[in-house]
Amino acid sequence: MTDFIELHLALLADGISRGVPVSSEDLEYLRKRGGAEGQTLFSITFPLLGRAVDGGLVGGTFVCPTNFKKRQGTLLPSFLHLVFQRCFDVSGTLREKPCIQSIRFLRQFLLLGSKLESDPTPIQCEQAWNGFCERQRKLRSLSLPKTDTLLVAKQLLTRVLKGLNLRNISPRHGPGGVFERVPQTTSGILEPGLNGLSASIPMWSMVFILPLLVE
Repeated sequence: MTDFIELHLALLADGISRGVPVSSEDLEYLRKRGGAEGQTLFSITFPLLGRAVDGGLVGGTFVCPTNFKKRQGTLLPSFLHLVFQRCFDVSGTLREKPCIQSIRFLRQFLLLGSKLESDPTPIQCEQAWNGFCERQRKLRSLSLPKTDTLLVAKQLLTRVLKGLNLRNISPRHGPGGVFERVPQTTSGILEPGLNGLSASIPMWSMVFILPLLVE
């Protein structure tokens, strides 16, 4: 964690060298909160403030996140308040001519850790497992009436999906395609035989339809 703190301290020092008004209070704040909060400060908390900056630049009004203390008499955070005041007035309204150097510094500093990845905590693992078990319990108790419409749909889908191996589906779009770095020229292309199905049946509906194929 010391590495993250030192990296952000280096960014503060770089900002100071470029005329960005970083105070000694900001340096002390970073050391103390970084030591107490850990990586979450850099991967979640700071990016939250950074996105608030982006929101203020786009919408014209900065809204300070609740997990940052406001400077007395203003709607701006106490942390880096001198830098924020170069971009927004005390009410959070975007200045007519905000300091571009300060905007660049805020975005670089606050959003630096937005892509950090960390292993889940034991509590997060337990919550995920308990949630999975609860959903499985509810699904086991779910029963759908086998009406004529459902029976016909089952017969049609059985023919349409003949030969489909649900255990061997190659991601071609969405997060799976991105993770597998599928070229854009093939993104969105389904396995042979499924293109006709996707044209007539929304793919999200398969989560309700596929259980009908299993007796």
